[in-house]
Amino acid sequence: MPAQSGDFLAARDAVRLLQLMGSLAQARSDPRMWRIELLQGAAEILGAFAAGSFTLKGVNGDTSGLTVVSFLEAGLKQESHQQAFLREFNNAPFRDPLSRVCLERFTTQRLGTLTCLRSELVDDDIWNADPHVQAFRKPTGTGDCILSLRRGGERGTCHALMAFRPLPPVAPAQGPAAPPGRHEMRFGPRERLLLDTLHRGLESIYRSEEATQKLSRASGLTPRLRQTLELLLNGDTERQVAMKLSLSVHTVHDYVKALYVHFGVSSRSELLSKWMHTGGQLPKRPEK
Repeated sequence: MPAQSGDFLAARDAVRLLQLMGSLAQARSDPRMWRIELLQGAAEILGAFAAGSFTLKGVNGDTSGLTVVSFLEAGLKQESHQQAFLREFNNAPFRDPLSRVCLERFTTQRLGTLTCLRSELVDDDIWNADPHVQAFRKPTGTGDCILSLRRGGERGTCHALMAFRPLPPVAPAQGPAAPPGRHEMRFGPRERLLLDTLHRGLESIYRSEEATQKLSRASGLTPRLRQTLELLLNGDTERQVAMKLSLSVHTVHDYVKALYVHFGVSSRSELLSKWMHTGGQLPKRPEK
């Protein structure tokens, strides 16, 4: 379930989130560095022993068509746990029961952000018996988990944050089990609100990063593709572009199709819309 509008952060939690967001803002120029700092800070605030950050494409409710563009973890100390994590998100990403339910809600309800507790959506019996959990999660030493999805700027793209708590300790053969510590407890409404608030607060960093990536893609254009893009952004039709560049309309049309492929769009309106996320600026031409 997403955080409710009537939920409020405790003052101490709000201060810790603000401190973390300040640190992330300072490190935002390095995509790997700010994510590591994010995961370490989130794990500490949430009482998690590990956390993961992911960028997904093909988010349409069908996890079989999902592509994980990038992922990073922090907190898994044992090499066997790290290898199990890599196996899951390289081979069968987001196919656990919690992820499937969250992705379906996220896409069907067209939500901007959704944060889900495993304990509220998937009961213990279903979770523990699930083949995916048996094959991937238990080998990482993880028990309970919490997942937050946030829609990206590009169609079908979203960012995901996941935090984990470890499997409970095995009870001794005789005598009562030791009472669970904070890290053995389930994630609850407090942690859901914390992660949801944190993920919503990353919007400016995500957008800045996406704009930088678009500019980087533009800087790799050939001179003719770059000229074509500049004229399209100025409002010229393909015929007008052809006249100004002394090219055939057919050639310009091929250039436009190449631009669509380059920027991952399917129409001129989508190209212009996406380009607005960069502030309408092309990167400077390299000096000759």
